[in-house]
Amino acid sequence: MGSRSSLVVDGVSYLLKITESTGLESIPVVLLPIGDSISSVNDALQLINRFAEVDDVYSPSFSRTAVIRSSSERGFKEVLKKFEASGHFSAVYHVSPSSSQDCLPAGPYSLCDGGIHQAYRLYDDTLDSFIFGVIPGDVLNPKRYTALNLLSSNGLWKSIPVPSRLYAVRTPVTPLAGARMGIKDIFRLKGTQTTMMSRPWIELYDPDEQSADYTEKLIKLGAVIVGKTKMTSFASPEEPTDQWIDFHCPVNPRGDGYQSPSSSSTGAATSLAGYEWLDFSIAGDSAGSVRAPAPCNGLFSLRPSFGSTSMNGIPVNSPCCKW
Repeated sequence: MGSRSSLVVDGVSYLLKITESTGLESIPVVLLPIGDSISSVNDALQLINRFAEVDDVYSPSFSRTAVIRSSSERGFKEVLKKFEASGHFSAVYHVSPSSSQDCLPAGPYSLCDGGIHQAYRLYDDTLDSFIFGVIPGDVLNPKRYTALNLLSSNGLWKSIPVPSRLYAVRTPVTPLAGARMGIKDIFRLKGTQTTMMSRPWIELYDPDEQSADYTEKLIKLGAVIVGKTKMTSFASPEEPTDQWIDFHCPVNPRGDGYQSPSSSSTGAATSLAGYEWLDFSIAGDSAGSVRAPAPCNGLFSLRPSFGSTSMNGIPVNSPCCKW
């Protein structure tokens, strides 16, 4: 995967991911596709105003510089001149039409190190819910992921990279496109370590070379996996916080912040309860691992019936009973 760097825009930290090469220097930009939806500067400004309404990753500083692209050369130069003369942008760049760049959706990016980078907003994991955040090696075909060891600006919390919602387009075959999800550590994710919240387990096993069937299903439906969430060791019924030995228990965001978050899908519950930027948490439940943390953290939970989903790629306590 490409190299990574960080950028601060309007006081917010972003992780940058290389997606296309342009040869330009580092600046925050907004990418605008010229076509049916945008045929004038006014169309572009209306689209930019919508960005601020629907996306928490975008900020106004991205729109100071525009990168426009078109799938056709026809009339492109005239449109480019209108953008440059409008006075709404400090600079306007263009991307030559090509099949690969046509895949880039509108939204916030950065021109950095000679490439167009997707912008990942870095959110602090102040509830200590995640083991690590992740990003896909290929944003257009996410199969292998990389775990990131990023810290907040004060060095106290892990940072979780979250992509712009504008990158996702929902279709009948991708109804979950753009839905941000954390997955419980029992679900294998290709390229990352399944820890089982056990230091000996980590020392014994390598990172996974195959995702769990259920994880792959979510990704094919368009889900955006942002990280793996903490659980009790081997998904056991450990009581927080004194029975958590190898890793520290996440924090329940309700009440005074010192209430029990329950077990075993603890991080799945605390993250969803406490972070507005997270849409869903995926966990597992054999004997209450979802049903117990959910009410303790003020959440609704759904537990599918046994056998309704594939358990391939999910460690189980009993192969015979599948739980």
